[in-house]
Amino acid sequence: MYIHTGEKPYKCRHCEKSFSQSGHQNKHECTHMEGNYSCDQCDKSFRNLSSYSKHKQSHVTNKLFHCYQCAKTFTKSSALDRKILLHATPLLRHPQMPPLNAPKESVMPMPRSTERIS
Repeated sequence: MYIHTGEKPYKCRHCEKSFSQSGHQNKHECTHMEGNYSCDQCDKSFRNLSSYSKHKQSHVTNKLFHCYQCAKTFTKSSALDRKILLHATPLLRHPQMPPLNAPKESVMPMPRSTERIS
């Protein structure tokens, strides 16, 4: 490993970048490839199998986890848990903050902790 010596012997085959570790070179070289994992159900493409596999779950019709506060359904319980927390968030929000679904133009910055709220 050449981390502490400053040497970067691993050169990208597509550009001028070089790296001290071969793993970093390999990861970087993937950025030069067009999305090589294309979804057959929509027009999205992905550079790595992990992201592609995660995306494919969004098309699964057998979504077993249902949010009872809205119509959304999920393939993983962890995604439902995040959604439930999102529903609970308005209760924890500062009263002067706009609602979560407010248009961007109407959102005012929150006062800093050193500023007084009147």
